[in-house]
Amino acid sequence: MTDPEVRPEEAPEVNREPPEKPLIPPKYYPLLPVIVVLLVMAALFLGPILVPGGSGGSSQEPSPTLTLSGTTTPASSTTFPTQPTATNTQETPTATASPTYPGPPDFSLATSPTSVTAGRGETVTYTMVIEGMNGFSAPVTLELTASALFVTRTYDFGTYDPPFPRTIQYPFTVPDYLPPGVAVDGTLRATGGGLVRENRLTLLVG
Repeated sequence: MTDPEVRPEEAPEVNREPPEKPLIPPKYYPLLPVIVVLLVMAALFLGPILVPGGSGGSSQEPSPTLTLSGTTTPASSTTFPTQPTATNTQETPTATASPTYPGPPDFSLATSPTSVTAGRGETVTYTMVIEGMNGFSAPVTLELTASALFVTRTYDFGTYDPPFPRTIQYPFTVPDYLPPGVAVDGTLRATGGGLVRENRLTLLVG
């Protein structure tokens, strides 16, 4: 008597999780290279536009530049008038004959005042007398050189023709910019017939 066939007991079925589905179906695998290329191109062209501060078509305004500008103030310097006013200049020719002295033709120059004190804006009238000797008949040119505060200016007082003697009066106005206490040293020079005569003048600003 034979034993009946013994069948192995089947293990009870256990809940099995279904296999996960792939992210990309296998049928799309041949298209993966094309998709990758498209994504890379999209990142290159769209990235600068979507990301703030990118260079894709957005122009950045140049940063403003600061320009410093200023003006320089020149240092004040003491100057004299370009030319003393010649208004009211008086020339008084005389008919008196020039005195005769031994020697060649000559002339002299007398000036007054030679030393004076005047305030700013005041007018000092200088009187100059040209005297001819021994038939002196050449024109005489008068020129004043004035110096004050390390500044020197030269003024043309004009040229005077004979007959001599000749008297010239010239008004000189003390400049307003000269401070009190400044001394103006001047040299009045007369030139004529190859001869030169000089008189020293001093004006103290009061």
